[in-house]
Amino acid sequence: MIWLWIHIISWVILAIAVILAFVGPTSQAKICQMIARVVYLFAIVSGVFLLPYAWGDNPILTVIKVLIALGLIAAIEIGFAKYNQKAVSKSVVWWLLCFVILVGVLGLFLSHGYPFIQ
Repeated sequence: MIWLWIHIISWVILAIAVILAFVGPTSQAKICQMIARVVYLFAIVSGVFLLPYAWGDNPILTVIKVLIALGLIAAIEIGFAKYNQKAVSKSVVWWLLCFVILVGVLGLFLSHGYPFIQ
């Protein structure tokens, strides 16, 4: 299931890029922000291909996960904007962390733990 691996790898790369964007120097932040924006495309496209599998098991939770994942992307962009304006607060970073954990848990639940639990 190549789409699942693309999806997982893209979210891992996205998490690393976002962390480096917030903790690194400003010159590194711009590069990480651009990487994150490219990785969004891979995450969204692979998510669209995975949607029918998750929909067959639990359509309501699938819709919730999609909305939360899109909300996460929006929250990351808000965080980037605040970082670029030098106005990022710890609460924004904590909200991003909560969104990431929630999206990851929902994704693992919808995939029944695959590929980590078989």
